[in-house]
Amino acid sequence: MFMGTPHRGSDIASSLKPLIAAINFGLKYTGGSAIAGTMRADLIEMLACNSNALDAINESFVHRVKNKQIVSCYELERPENMNQLIVTKQSALLRIPEEDDIPLQANHMSMCRFSSSHDSRYRLARNALLRVARVVSETAEDLNSTSAQSLHSLTDSERRYTSYFQRDPQPALPIERVEGTCTWLLDTSQYRKWQEDANSAILWITGNAGCGKTTLVSFVAELLRTELSHGNAAGSSPVIMTFFCAKDVSTKNDGQSIICGLLISILTSRKHVIRRVKTKFAPIKQEFGQSLEFLWNVLMFALDVVSCDRYYIIIDALDECQAQSRENQSQTITEWRAFDNSSGLYHVKIEDRPSGMTRDILAFINYKVDQLVQLRRCDTSFADELKKALYDRAQNSFLWANDPRQLLVQLPGNLKEAYAKYLPSSTSRNARVIRRCVKLLVASYRILTLEEIRVFTGIDSHGHQRATEQQLTVFQNSLELMFGPLIRFTDLRVDFVHSTVKDFFLDLGEDAIHTMAKTYGTDIASAHLALAEACVNYLLCEDMDADLFNNVEPSSATTVASISPIDNVPDNDINLMDIFNIQDVIFFKDERDIDDEACLRIMNVYASFDYAATTWAHHFASCEHIAPETLTRKVKLLSRPGNVQVSNWYKYVAHQSRTIVPSFDDLDELLVAAMYDHCETLRSLLSLRDDKFDFFEARCQLGLFWAASRGHSRIVQAFLEHGTHPNFLQNGQSPLVVAVLGGYQSVCSATAVTSC
Repeated sequence: MFMGTPHRGSDIASSLKPLIAAINFGLKYTGGSAIAGTMRADLIEMLACNSNALDAINESFVHRVKNKQIVSCYELERPENMNQLIVTKQSALLRIPEEDDIPLQANHMSMCRFSSSHDSRYRLARNALLRVARVVSETAEDLNSTSAQSLHSLTDSERRYTSYFQRDPQPALPIERVEGTCTWLLDTSQYRKWQEDANSAILWITGNAGCGKTTLVSFVAELLRTELSHGNAAGSSPVIMTFFCAKDVSTKNDGQSIICGLLISILTSRKHVIRRVKTKFAPIKQEFGQSLEFLWNVLMFALDVVSCDRYYIIIDALDECQAQSRENQSQTITEWRAFDNSSGLYHVKIEDRPSGMTRDILAFINYKVDQLVQLRRCDTSFADELKKALYDRAQNSFLWANDPRQLLVQLPGNLKEAYAKYLPSSTSRNARVIRRCVKLLVASYRILTLEEIRVFTGIDSHGHQRATEQQLTVFQNSLELMFGPLIRFTDLRVDFVHSTVKDFFLDLGEDAIHTMAKTYGTDIASAHLALAEACVNYLLCEDMDADLFNNVEPSSATTVASISPIDNVPDNDINLMDIFNIQDVIFFKDERDIDDEACLRIMNVYASFDYAATTWAHHFASCEHIAPETLTRKVKLLSRPGNVQVSNWYKYVAHQSRTIVPSFDDLDELLVAAMYDHCETLRSLLSLRDDKFDFFEARCQLGLFWAASRGHSRIVQAFLEHGTHPNFLQNGQSPLVVAVLGGYQSVCSATAVTSC
């Protein structure tokens, strides 16, 4: 419930700015500011009409409250001795479909003060809250009946096991769909036949870039969840597994990631399956990564024990998966016993449904322009003209309708020139920051947060401190000015509006004569270099010169997991420790659990630590050949045990890793280079050859083993050329064995030939 909230600012705030400035001047002049401080002129400015910061907050909020119950109260009376309302009705209302607006016969100061429970204003507010509570209660009952085993009901130990398959710690970005769009798919014969097919069947949706495939797939998944949940008992409704591939995100572009994503969908919706899977596949770390074959066996077992008669597997953007991995995945699926020659294949080509796509684009453009009108960024009289201009330039793509403010230019046919038209002309003042941001976005291994970009660009000299909400809003506005509609913001994360935008910036880097090349162009190695430097500098800053694990005190309180009712699970699957959550009591937690909690608190305190610790070495591997000497020296510092910065990042990575990593006591420059594919660094170290030959050779064998377990063929070859023989055992296994188990063919070939 909002009570006179100035969503679009207030004229009073604008008139107060000179007064606040005068008061602050007086306080500073008299010395009063040393005692009482000064008034927040920045907040007053933010609350003024036509405030960009306020508009950005409102726009973000509107996206998040879709299908939520909102009550907005607005004042009808002016305060005494004032000739205007403090917050007008236009500013107090969000103007969204779900909003319930209530006029109150009061001024801004008295609208929240009720004389008694009989006050008419009180009854209006109370009744509105009761209506909201009733709707929320009904919604909660529906959710409880269909999702009684959701993730929040898992115990800590169950969450721990589930995280074993969680390759991407970030929640998926919500996909914005305008109401009424995508419904044309339901009228296609292919979709109807797919739904009616009693056997296993495939629905294949294809279309050009930017035509809305991901939104369409998301719509199908949500529709199935809604339709199939009705009439099914909790725990027996069909399972819907979804995964959205992304070629530029390492945890979303291979077969292992897809299977892990599907597994997470099952485990978080069927609690009893976790117990069965956990019993058969104990979470024992191996030296090598989870192979496609192992994960497929886990998925097949989970599907065998799940309590449902039908399940749906929904995968988006399979073409963005790595070529070899995609081929292996496709072969595995086609050989699956669930499919045979009689299985149906129903192909929907979006281009063959121009009328449906046209309706969707029109609805999307109307929605976007109406948003601008609500935020007072576009005059009502100009809205229809803007909608027509946008549609004329859309060319059957949603890419150009992402931000109507930037689309009043002639859209050329060439994609590079089209994107270039949306970029504002930069000045020498912000060109450096733009180049830095381009590199961060192009080379990042996952979607970065606003906080991480702010820290890694070096804008904040105290990057370890979390920014305030206002600082992030200002920084977001700056990024919008730099990149226009080519980036999007969702839940404080920043991403390209489409994967082709990354290719655009890389193409600019190769086009020296393009007017935008100097500011926006980059190459992939330079982009990795920028992130490697940012991460390494972050991990070596003086604020990290302390033992983060010992300085972050473990909680002494008992963790209380929500106890869900016993589901429809066979009696022999019921575990008393699970029922009473004994394993979640602090006294029964093992050291690993406590350290995991410490990792979580480190992430909360140091906003960019997670990304810096887990990716710095990978970024350096991709830019080692162009890295300056200053960075190389810093990398050596991060590779030598004996300083606390090294133990901080390595201990954190060891706890987050799904595979076994070497003991911290074994860590040195040679082992770090071997584990993370720093080939030039390794060859330099091998050329030095320690005086203690036997000790040095033992270190080389250890490095060879861990390089083989990671599939680093260049590193393995360097060790073999150095003379390190692969016929030795580490943890009971040879380099050849771990390479075979990990599926690294090139490493297998090299070590097998040398072993003969």
